[in-house]
Amino acid sequence: LEKEVSDMRRQLATGGGGEGRELVVKTRKNVKKDFVVYWDNVDLPAKELKSLADQIRAKGEYGVIALGSRDEEKASVVVSVSSELSSDYSASDLVTRASEDFLGGKGGGRADMAQGGGPNLDKLEEAIEWIVETSAG
Repeated sequence: LEKEVSDMRRQLATGGGGEGRELVVKTRKNVKKDFVVYWDNVDLPAKELKSLADQIRAKGEYGVIALGSRDEEKASVVVSVSSELSSDYSASDLVTRASEDFLGGKGGGRADMAQGGGPNLDKLEEAIEWIVETSAG
């Protein structure tokens, strides 16, 4: 049941399965003409952000994916970087800095996928915007 609920949340967050619900995806081109896609407040629990980033990355349309979510206690970020851009950007570096500098927490991971967060809920949009500006260069 938990997996079914998780799948339904993910489907709704990506715009499927709900009448009249459309997800607004924000994009920016970076200097290499790859896209940066980001959502600054995905309606998903933090533990599901990574799975959503994997789904988006599998489509192969975006070079950098930055997702943010918040609950009552914590703001969370996930960054995924395509293999084409992994020599230019490190998801781990982006998440670590955004988590420490904006969210008051910590983060880390691999060069292609990282997650982090912290208690500064009101700084989530700033953290995502910094990630986007840094990777859209």
